[in-house]
Amino acid sequence: MVAVAALALACGPPAKVAKGPARPITEWAGDDADLFDDGIDVGSIPPAGGTEQVDDVNDLKITARIYAADGVVTAKVIGVSSEPVGDRNRYRLELAVEGEALAGARIESPFTLKVEQGSPAYGAIRSQDAQLIGRKFTVYYKSYAIEDSEGLTHFHLSANSAHVVGLVNAATTKKKVEGH
Repeated sequence: MVAVAALALACGPPAKVAKGPARPITEWAGDDADLFDDGIDVGSIPPAGGTEQVDDVNDLKITARIYAADGVVTAKVIGVSSEPVGDRNRYRLELAVEGEALAGARIESPFTLKVEQGSPAYGAIRSQDAQLIGRKFTVYYKSYAIEDSEGLTHFHLSANSAHVVGLVNAATTKKKVEGH
């Protein structure tokens, strides 16, 4: 019995995994709506033959996203599909998490992000479509409850570059030092 308890303690606590949404969708307003805007950083999807570019405006929001997010993960696009919703289309990005969470809880993998027409990422997703398969992103996410629904995850995508991951790691360290 003591050996089992010692083994459990030696292994440490289980990794944090995102749980279902607990906050009502009405809380997706103000700062949350700005930080988890269902958008993508400018320059995260480079033109053919080009390289990812730094997005100074969104770089400034990384620390705020780290503090407010349920989690931040590196994820690879494994599928892109379009589906009709009324007289409009919605895109669904299927992503697989790679490694542990960069910050907060790790979302279950694979997971789906819904990209509605009118969201900031819609044009980029529509123009790239299946070309996104295999591309990696840094995904900041926050889940919300919707009555009679599986819930909704709002997000922001950044390039999965050394620059962005360095900023995420610095903000995560700052958050831990401050005891958040």
